[in-house]
Order: sequence, then structure tokens, then C-alpha cells
Amino acid sequence: MHHVLIVDDEPFQRRVLANIARKHPETLAVYEAANGKLALEAVRCHPVDVVVTDIKMPMMDGLSFIEEIHRDYPALKVVILSGYRQFEYAQRALRFVAFDYLVKPVREDHIVKMLDDAYRAIREEEAQRREKEDLAYQLKYALPVYREHQLNKWIKGGLTREEASGLWQQAGLPQHGYVLALSWTNLADRDRTSRQPDPDAIMRLAERCLAPYGFAGCFQDAERDHILYVLLRADSHFQDERLDAVLDEMNVAAAKTLALNASAGLSRWRSSLHEHGKEAGEEAMLAAAYTFYIGASRIVRFAEAPALLPGVHVGLAKEEEAMEETLRQGLSDRIGAIVEAVFERLLQKGCVVPEALRSRIAHYALKVAGVMAPFASEAEYRETLDALEREHARADTLAALKDALRRGMERIADHIRATRSHKHERIMERCIRYVDEHYMDALHLETIATAFHFSPNYLNTLFKQYTGMTFGKYLSDLRIRKAVELLKQSDARVYEVASKVGFVDEKYFYRVFKRKFGYTPEEYRRIM
Repeated sequence: MHHVLIVDDEPFQRRVLANIARKHPETLAVYEAANGKLALEAVRCHPVDVVVTDIKMPMMDGLSFIEEIHRDYPALKVVILSGYRQFEYAQRALRFVAFDYLVKPVREDHIVKMLDDAYRAIREEEAQRREKEDLAYQLKYALPVYREHQLNKWIKGGLTREEASGLWQQAGLPQHGYVLALSWTNLADRDRTSRQPDPDAIMRLAERCLAPYGFAGCFQDAERDHILYVLLRADSHFQDERLDAVLDEMNVAAAKTLALNASAGLSRWRSSLHEHGKEAGEEAMLAAAYTFYIGASRIVRFAEAPALLPGVHVGLAKEEEAMEETLRQGLSDRIGAIVEAVFERLLQKGCVVPEALRSRIAHYALKVAGVMAPFASEAEYRETLDALEREHARADTLAALKDALRRGMERIADHIRATRSHKHERIMERCIRYVDEHYMDALHLETIATAFHFSPNYLNTLFKQYTGMTFGKYLSDLRIRKAVELLKQSDARVYEVASKVGFVDEKYFYRVFKRKFGYTPEEYRRIM
């Protein structure tokens, strides 16, 4: 729907033209102005699409008005109304790209046809404008996104030879050369898995640094946004040792501007690069992965890197038991040696793909961390597990992964040691209260230990720490004290007293009693 402005100093002529314009099915609104000055104000205040204007008018004539709007609103469709004697004026107006020219008196069918033509021209121009915008969008956004999508399929072996060849021709990619995989680490928190800042800035940096060395394009891994693949145009005599200095230069710039650091892996040279995307990509990634073992900020050539084992299939039962016992006792100083033993065991057959090693270490850490549960709240325990997972995921070198495991285990040991004393005090209070209330029952160290989640030996040790005597001695003394009270307060026979305080064997009761007081129970009762 369109907006029309009628400009004429003759009121009757203006109203007739306005009424004709209003009846057109594509007209939304019609505005009127008596001269060029008022018309100019109307154009500035309303969304006018078509202007029908007379030439001879007071204050500002049609020619001056057309000059003004042509300068500021070149897309407006201007239709000139003129009498036969004003044709020279009309010719001047046509130089300002007037859309049409109508001679007074104007017939209604001429006005309708003129509006049809003007509205059609507006639709066509709008379609052309949208087409240009769509094309510009595709050139700026859609095509690069589609190209990156296709390159991701190519490097994972998802394109046919014909599709890869077409992509290479369309994008102007190199016939022969290398694939370089850049693995970026966020220096702020060493988080390899976090979303990297401004991928476009990373790509521009890579292009700037690698331009003198055959840079032919780059794209981000669709599944791992810390990986950037770079295609290098090079012949078989390319001196790739120059790339070490380039990586150093890139890392200096990346650290300053993006807080990033990169390690890199270089595939073998390919004479027909588009035919070997999957192989070249895997080579570059495996080479980059080996920097985990030799240190970050390095470039590794696939031809020089040893093969990495795809997984770890080694049991760690002995190391788990050793770590769990060490954590329970809060012995932080022993953890480092156990950590070294764990890694020695896992890597005894050779270097492992870093992700597989991280996964195995995370599984080990979460398993042994279970000993912390009795010494922590649910929130403390969950936060500890989450911290272990985060720190292992961030470790970008073997040394960092060892350090993450060691520090995580030391925190658990320190926590257990710090809380055990207070926690054991509460547990022992409950345990002693239980014994005090059930001394007359058949109590056994093993039964009590199971009830309070301790080993019998450890519970016996705790009893000695908190009461100064072993469990057996504490129970025996308690029963004797209760027996003395009964002997004083009742006329019960000695064997009845022994039974009431928990002694099953009357003779044993006699021996214990006499050993403690130097008298038999009867003698003690008589001399009280």
C-alpha cells in the first residue's frame, strides 16, 4: 500500500485528483498541498511514495519543489502536471528524473494508469533492492557460513571427490599444501572448553601472521570451537621450519590482544589437498595433540610425532586403594608419589590421546573422592567433584594434568584432616552414649564398628583417643560400675547382678570384679 501527495494551487483540481487517487486499490493515504513549500513540509512529515505536482504555483513553484525533493528523496516517483504552454518547464522537470508527465486537463483513466505504472515501478524497485540486500547478505554472511560448513564436512570425510573439487574451484583453495591445526587455550583461566572470544579476530590474526607462508584460508571446527584449521598453499619444497617462529609471533600477539595461546599440528604435504581432507585433518589434530606431552605453544609435525594410543585399558585398583587410605588419614605428603604411580601405570604402554587420558584420570579422581562424603555436606562434596572435573578439563599438558590431580587430592585430604577431629568427636559422643545405654546387652566391637561405619581396629583406636582406654576396657569398667550400684542399692544375688549389667559368665564377673577392687562381690557388699 502506498502514500500519494497531490500538489496544486487550484483547490478544485487538487480535490479531483485526490479523490481519483484514493479510489485506487493500492492507495493507503492521500495528502494535499497548495504550493511547493507546503508540499515539501508534507514530504518531510509523511511517508510519501508518489508526488503529483503542478508546475506554476505561488510561494514555491513545482520546479523548485522537484529540485528539493530530488536531492533529499531521490526514490520518490514524481509526476508532473502541466498545460500545453508549460511544456518547456516540464522538459526542465524531466531532467530531475520525473517519473511521468501529464497534460492538463487530465482524464481519470490517465491518472489511474499513471498510478498503476508508478506502483508497479515501486514494487519492482523494492524487489530489486531486496535482491541486492539478499545478495550482499549472502556475500557477507551466508556464503562464508556455507563454505565453513562444507569445509567442516570435507575435513571429516563428508564430501565426495566431486563435491570437494567443486568447493575448491568455487573458493579458490590450494591444489597442494598442508593442513595446520591451531589449538587455542584461554590464558585467563586455561579453559580449553570455554567459548573463545571473537572467532573472526582469531582468524584475522592467523591470516596476518601466516600470509607470507602460503595462507589460503581458515575455518573453525564446528564441534570444537578452540580448534582452527588453516590451509597452507605450498609446494613439496616448503621450508616448514619457519612456522615455529610464526607461531611464536602469533602467540605474542594473541596473548596481548585476545588473552589466547596456541599449540599447533602440521599434516604431511599433499599434492592434491582436496582429495585428502579427512587424512590431513586427522594428521594435523594428532600432531597438535602431542603438544600435550612436550609442552604448549609448540608446533609438531605429524611426520615427527609418535603414534598416540586411542584409549587406556588399565586397571587402577591398587592405586585407588592406596589413594583412598591416604585421603582417609589426611596424609597430604604421600599424595604426590601415588599420583606419579597412577600416571606411570596409565602410560606404561605409550602416550595416549589426551582426551582419553583426561577422561581416565577424571574417572579415577571421582572414584577415590568418594571417601570425602562422610566428612562433608552434600554441597561441599558436590562442589569438590565439580572442581575436579573443571580442573582436569583445563589441563592442556601432562604436567598440568598431574598437578590438577595432585592438588585436587590434597584439598580432599586437607578437608578430611580438618573436619575429622570435630566429626569424630560427635560420632564418638554418639557411640559412647549408645554403649552407656546398652551396656547390659551383648555388645561387640565389630557390631558397634559396623553401626558407625568404622573398621573395628579404627574404632578401638578412637575409643582410646577419646576415653583413654580400649573399647573392651571401657565396656568392662562401665559394667563393673553399674554392678557396684546394684550391689549397694539391691539385695539381688551376685549372679543376678552380673546378668543385669551384661556379664554372661558369672565366674568371669568374679575375676574382673576382684581384680579391680581386691574383693569378691559378696565381700564388697559386706564392707560397704
